[in-house]
Amino acid sequence: MLLNLVDDCADDAAVRGALRTAIIGAAEMAGFVSRWDRYYLKSYESMANHRFNFTTFTAEPNVWGATHIGRGTVLRRLVRLVQIAEWMRAKRTHDADVTVVQGSSERQALRDNSVHLALTDPPYHDDVQYGELSLPLRAWAGMSLDEADGDAAVNPSAATTDSAALLSRIFHETSRTLRPDGHLIFSFANRDVRAWIDLISALDTAGLRAIGVEMVHSENESDHAKRSVRACTLDLILDLVPRGSTPIAQHRPRVVDSDEGRFLATVAEQVLLIGALQSDWADTFRRRLEAEAFLQDQKR
Repeated sequence: MLLNLVDDCADDAAVRGALRTAIIGAAEMAGFVSRWDRYYLKSYESMANHRFNFTTFTAEPNVWGATHIGRGTVLRRLVRLVQIAEWMRAKRTHDADVTVVQGSSERQALRDNSVHLALTDPPYHDDVQYGELSLPLRAWAGMSLDEADGDAAVNPSAATTDSAALLSRIFHETSRTLRPDGHLIFSFANRDVRAWIDLISALDTAGLRAIGVEMVHSENESDHAKRSVRACTLDLILDLVPRGSTPIAQHRPRVVDSDEGRFLATVAEQVLLIGALQSDWADTFRRRLEAEAFLQDQKR
């Protein structure tokens, strides 16, 4: 019904397109899985780990809601569209441009040495199977269900996946676009030693160096599906810059007093060596991590 009203709401084709996007976006996940309450299984958890089955803990949000509090309401989408439009109009008064590009991170539509900050969320090794999680949505949209190309996640069913090489190409492209004083910042967490080795190796190969690391609590401690299980409760925030001769003062993390905190402290020490890694660093690093108490329960 809302879609049928769009043509009567605006004469501008771009505005009508934005309105349609807001309305369709209210159905952000097939089945309208609720994200209103952290004690409900949110849309991500309902499909993660191959749990594509129906869950009894699902609710249908009221997309017609008269407030913009619910994440799935059309009104919330419209409010956000207005905020974005006002932000872009303000930026244009200062001759600033905003460009949205869809494509692979291996080929970024940006000039060399032009980016001040690259803020990203890299694949979490084998923790999140993006290609498989997208299957229900691709089926819903009538798209191809073939295996997704270019997935950097480690998938046991695709033994040819070389995550380290793919991450290296992505970070190398990011390094190309960064200004000499630009920063690449992201968070990472994983219990798998291989995940950290792949990540650190890719960053080093890409010509970056670490300027700082910090340890922060993740949302997993308050997440219904991840509480009281083996999910990581701490994230490591990495801050990297292009390699160069300019001296840098590295920021070292405040260590959380726990097995996981000490595990990440060992990781942080290695991260801070990116740009000056020794040839045998991976073997030494693996032995140090495997000796950490945080990983001992995996051996039992």
